[in-house]
Amino acid sequence: MATVQLEVISRELIKPSSQTPHHLRNYNLSYFDQLSPHNLQWNDTNLSTLLAVQVSYFDCGGMALSVCMSHKIGDAATMVNFVNDWAAKASNSGKQVSPLLYTPSIFPRGDLTLMPQPEYSIKKETCSSRRFVFDAQKIAALKAIVADKVQKATKVEVVSALLYKCAISAANASSSGTTRPILFLQNVNLRTRMIPPLPENYVGNISWVFPVPKREDSLHCLVGQMKEALSDFCNTYVKNVRGTELALSISKTMEKMRAMFKSSKQCVQYNCSSWCRFPVYEADFGWGKPVWVSIGACLDKNVIILMDSKSGDGIEAFVTLEEQDMAAFECDEELLAFAALNPTPLTSQV
Repeated sequence: MATVQLEVISRELIKPSSQTPHHLRNYNLSYFDQLSPHNLQWNDTNLSTLLAVQVSYFDCGGMALSVCMSHKIGDAATMVNFVNDWAAKASNSGKQVSPLLYTPSIFPRGDLTLMPQPEYSIKKETCSSRRFVFDAQKIAALKAIVADKVQKATKVEVVSALLYKCAISAANASSSGTTRPILFLQNVNLRTRMIPPLPENYVGNISWVFPVPKREDSLHCLVGQMKEALSDFCNTYVKNVRGTELALSISKTMEKMRAMFKSSKQCVQYNCSSWCRFPVYEADFGWGKPVWVSIGACLDKNVIILMDSKSGDGIEAFVTLEEQDMAAFECDEELLAFAALNPTPLTSQV
């Protein structure tokens, strides 16, 4: 074969026509308010709007798709499946779209009442939301810390435990050392926990929360308590029940939480929901898969939402606390040893 020789004639550095804006690196979650339809996210307390979609086009040629779905229709798993099915139909991908609408026969509402709330939640506080990114190496380091005490800790468990631990420290610091009873509520997708498991394409609110009482503040203890609480919840209330039995079983968990709130009226409640393993990066309308998937700023205090990074091995955590608590939380040295505060989205997805 003949060889081809290349000769470099000259090299030139071409500068961009304009400087990169300082904000495309330090974005604020509140920017998403402009991308959401009628600013409905977290705001439509009456749940009057069942579904709203907004498409935003940018001068650079990119676009953003925002979807708000009422909990009257379904949970996060339902919303993710809806978007993926919509994309499959729009792009003629050939993927079979078959949402299952049989949830009432599996998980009837029955006489379930609203979730009990601690007394403090009646007050309206000013809250701040922040985004923290845990890469695969930092998550592995967290798992290594608890490995000698807790077997097979998941990435969701170790990240949730660290965020919980640091949130408690921040609350104690902002309250001048005054401690109050703490309750951590973890959301769980019941589809995969039932026996036999339900398909992921079941439409509806097939999720619930289980309480994780705090006994000790060490990381391995918190992870162990989460594992213990999840196992107890699934074995006691979920695995072998269906229909009205499931509704009655869920009612028992509500009574248990009411008793906790009644015994500690000034209880501080943290709510954690994991969207990890949901295929949020699979939606392709024909333009390619998403570059980045995120949520808008949350208005409810003490809320933690976890999502997979685009690579699948990291976690993006969206944390909302009272402003005075967040001031201490976002500077926590233990937290920042494992998480990056609001890194550039494109870099954090590598």
